[in-house]
Amino acid sequence: MNVEKNDFIIDFSDPEQKQNYINFINSLESQYKIQHERFNKYITTEQRNYYWVCIKYLSDHTGHSQRECHLIMKWMFNIDSIVTKSTHEMTLYIESIKLFALEELNIRIPNSNEIIYNTNFINYD
Repeated sequence: MNVEKNDFIIDFSDPEQKQNYINFINSLESQYKIQHERFNKYITTEQRNYYWVCIKYLSDHTGHSQRECHLIMKWMFNIDSIVTKSTHEMTLYIESIKLFALEELNIRIPNSNEIIYNTNFINYD
């Protein structure tokens, strides 16, 4: 049996891509195995930069190093690595950090659109 495998990503919110997929399915004439899984983009550069801004705020207000704050947050929220997080998962993680900082440490971390970025942050993972 000759098996041909094709992976492709479809944005179902795009009507043209959705229709192209439907047309493709309708054109199939033999047996196929079709698997679907949600595609999660990995964290963006903007998310990564903003995350380190959040960590720097914690570091500046607690006296812990950025590395210590990063490791403490990962431990508190049971995060193995930020690199493998989807954009959605990273958004939830950052919001959890911000809420913790506000409620437990009385530190208000500004929203990403309220800051000017300096990309000279040390990244640990």
